[in-house]
Amino acid sequence: MKLTQETRQLETRWTWRIARGAFSRIEYAYVRLEHQGLTGWGEAAHNRRYDESLESIQAFLTTAESVLSDRDP
Repeated sequence: MKLTQETRQLETRWTWRIARGAFSRIEYAYVRLEHQGLTGWGEAAHNRRYDESLESIQAFLTTAESVLSDRDP
């Protein structure tokens, strides 16, 4: 199984406001899993509330890449 990650910057049409703050642009990690001709896509969003960051998500996905590389679902 092959895992590929990339970062994309999203711009919202309107400013997103919640109790913890406001933003109009955010970076998220996106993943792609490929195995035997099948591809799955996913978003790996981080959340400050849970002490996560884009960097911590990327580090986890890097570890997951090595774990999944020789696995067969």
